[in-house]
Amino acid sequence: MKKLNKILCIDFGTKIIGFAITDNERKFALPFCEIPNSQNKFNKILEFIESENIGLIIVGYPKTRNNYVSERHQIINNFKNELDEVITNKNLDVKTIFYDESYSTKSSFDSLKNFNVKTNKLSKNKDMIAASIVLENYLNKFNS
Repeated sequence: MKKLNKILCIDFGTKIIGFAITDNERKFALPFCEIPNSQNKFNKILEFIESENIGLIIVGYPKTRNNYVSERHQIINNFKNELDEVITNKNLDVKTIFYDESYSTKSSFDSLKNFNVKTNKLSKNKDMIAASIVLENYLNKFNS
């Protein structure tokens, strides 16, 4: 069986960036980590691409009615454009796409509450859980 490149999903936030990753067969979405949104973010993402054999990066993007573009959308667009440039400059064969992240953070809170996770721990893990929900939705759509 040919080994597939993994998929990395990014829940981009202005303070924290959450990541989720697939297993080697691209069947399961797994919470991966969270990092501060700092100048070092692209170096960390490059490390993830190398160490985890990433072939596709999904950037969560909130859909809106009437295709309204908010300041948040512009920030996420700028992040993805910078990420594309970093990947191109490193000559990496990694594609980046947007995928709907609507309600993923709320869903992450709801999921963690169902497991009786305390409120202070909810906010610590919400971004990587949100990324895993976006990635799970993507996998469900394209693996069925």
